[in-house]
Amino acid sequence: MIPFNIQYDIYEMIAYRVTDKLIQQVQSVQNAAARLITGVEFKMASLVYQVLSSRVPCYLADDIHLA
Repeated sequence: MIPFNIQYDIYEMIAYRVTDKLIQQVQSVQNAAARLITGVEFKMASLVYQVLSSRVPCYLADDIHLA
């Protein structure tokens, strides 16, 4: 295990070398990924709801199996 003071120094060096622009770019990518995942989850939830309420064609309803 790395001693705390060495580990802290490594993190401090990393923090000083990372620019604000790079942090903004990484945050932008993370936000885009979160929006994508949220969108996919919403589409899946919407499809399941439509299947359960019989609002989709049979060929779609046949592909969804509830556990």
